Amino acid sequence: MTKTNVLIVEDEIIVAKNIEAMLKVLDYDVAGICISSEQAIKVVAEKKPDLILMDIVLGGDIDGIQVAAKILENVTVPIIFVTSYSDDDTLKRAKETAPYGYIIKPFQEKELLAGIEIALERYNLEQKIRENEQLLQTTLRSISDGIITTDKKGHIFYINNIGEKIIARSYQDIKGKSLNSVFKLIYDDTNKELFKFIENPSRVKKLTKIPPSTIIPKIDSTKIIDGSISPILETTGKTRGFVLAFRDITAAQKALKVQNALYNISNSVNTVKNIQDLFQSIQKHLGEIIDTKNFYVALYDKKTDTISLPYIIDKEDKFTSFPAGKTLTGYVIKHKKPILVDEKNYREMSAKGLIEIIGSPSKVWMGVPLKVEGEVIGVVAVQSYEDENLYTKDDLEILQFVSGQLAIAISHKRAEDAQRIERAYFEQLFENSPESIVLVNNESRILRLNEEFTKTFGYTIEEARNKNIDELLTRGEYGKEAKGVTSKIAEGETVALETIRWHKNGTPVDVSILGTPIIFEGGQLAVYGIYRNISDRKIVENELKEANIKLELLARTDPLTQLSNRRDALEKIEYEEKRYERSEKPFAIIICDIDDFKSVNDRFGHDAGDEVLKTLANIMRMIVRKQDIVARWGGEEFLLMLPQTDIEGGLVLAEKIRKKVRSTEFNFNGMKIHISLTMGLSIYKENKTIDETISQADRALYMGKKLGKDCVKSETDLIK
Repeated sequence: MTKTNVLIVEDEIIVAKNIEAMLKVLDYDVAGICISSEQAIKVVAEKKPDLILMDIVLGGDIDGIQVAAKILENVTVPIIFVTSYSDDDTLKRAKETAPYGYIIKPFQEKELLAGIEIALERYNLEQKIRENEQLLQTTLRSISDGIITTDKKGHIFYINNIGEKIIARSYQDIKGKSLNSVFKLIYDDTNKELFKFIENPSRVKKLTKIPPSTIIPKIDSTKIIDGSISPILETTGKTRGFVLAFRDITAAQKALKVQNALYNISNSVNTVKNIQDLFQSIQKHLGEIIDTKNFYVALYDKKTDTISLPYIIDKEDKFTSFPAGKTLTGYVIKHKKPILVDEKNYREMSAKGLIEIIGSPSKVWMGVPLKVEGEVIGVVAVQSYEDENLYTKDDLEILQFVSGQLAIAISHKRAEDAQRIERAYFEQLFENSPESIVLVNNESRILRLNEEFTKTFGYTIEEARNKNIDELLTRGEYGKEAKGVTSKIAEGETVALETIRWHKNGTPVDVSILGTPIIFEGGQLAVYGIYRNISDRKIVENELKEANIKLELLARTDPLTQLSNRRDALEKIEYEEKRYERSEKPFAIIICDIDDFKSVNDRFGHDAGDEVLKTLANIMRMIVRKQDIVARWGGEEFLLMLPQTDIEGGLVLAEKIRKKVRSTEFNFNGMKIHISLTMGLSIYKENKTIDETISQADRALYMGKKLGKDCVKSETDLIK
């Protein structure tokens, strides 16, 4: 075990040697003897002793007390004053340096031993306290929650960095202030108890959760927090102070508010009986998350290019209909895209002739097209006449969601109106059909369920009562998700989501779920769950995706020959061009033209000509490789693109096609038709563009036409 290293600071060398002898007898190491303040300061810096025995009276300009003060400015080391003086003034000055002992000369070995051991024990204890305090400070600074500690009267004596950011105030600004002077709460029944705790922390007797509550950290700013407040107890059980832990949940609460509002809008689409009530319900729920003081729904009549306003709430304009023309509403309908414009954008668009100002100009206008199967049937819009910063891109996304729901609802309502009598039974059934509702206790066990729940999931109340809702309706990975949702609701959250649950027969059901805790007198009694079957909506969405894929395919295919059309061929050539940049392997372009095709149409008719084109397309498809592209270039012209093919390979394939066509007898309604092809070939390679390559192939083709047709010419023939 390493011995304690002691430095002696004593200007009387005989006394110093005597102390040194005692220390050695007591089994301590002596770091050295210093007879002056300057020497002492230097030796401490060099040898870093474990303890210093300091004589108060030293020769020189400063005494031992002043030397101790200077040493403690740079290092932490226990100092024991050794002196012949015990007057009050000397003791008072010595106490200012917080010495670890005070030994009066003369002294015995046992007195010296006791003084040193007590000083070292006290020093080690204080070091551990400092380390613990440093660890605590580091921990408090590192955690993601805001932390405030107070004394027992609620006066603040600590706040971490996260806490400063949340309340937008510094520690120096709030130090010593009471909690209620820092936490300005918006007071209502939801945070009544929290307000009492902030006003008088002595009410807090145990760890107490803080429900989501609104605070005002500064002027024109609000935040929503949650967390806990708990007492700091001494070993005697008395309250020493309080710890407030809190986090900023403003963004999460806003997201939840948006989610609930959108759920309510979606719910209205399926439950509201008439279109006017639907418009009003959408305005109401949308108004919970964005400003809808000036809100309208516009429907478009394409035949008359007229816009009607079946629902409008506007403090400036009272239109019921107007020509679409170049209005902002008409602009959205024409371009089929949502738009957010302020007054400056509005004026610029007007100056460019893109729109015409009709009615009262607004500071900001936001509109989204109502689309049904790609067709715009109208617009939903909001605007403000006062605040140009009222709406954001996030608000535009929300309005887009609403527009999708609204467009489907309008389409459904129109269809229902046209078939009202025939669908009276189904309409009545729809009106009386509630959502699937289930009531579960805090252990997630089913207490009650309605008939619609039985219809949706197949379980009767007798089968489901007292069963765990998550175990009953979930499978596989969805079980973990369901438990997470249940945990959130158990903590007082309202949760809305779209997911999959299972029917009794094992069939998965697409559902939207809203889970809400039932709170009574501050305690959670049970959980109220609402399930809505959204399987039909998911099917429609999938059908729309498939339809879009088919439309894209049609846009790239020649309807007669089922080959790639010119647009698709150009895109594939561009792709091959990019691949060439990586591989540097050339590719061939061949342009084919049916010789004297007009005579085929004139002699046999256009139906025969079409049959020839289709048959020719099949011939080329069978001859080319899998990776080759065959496209109808226009009229009786075809284009072939042969990846990783040089001029020799291109000529071989072209000749094979030419000969096959020349020897094929085309039949149409008993008529025998013979045709031939003239073909031009060019190779895409370094220092050439696509346009140049196609142009060379085209020129080679027309050279072949001039030289007698029914032949293959290449770019090399052009330079002979």
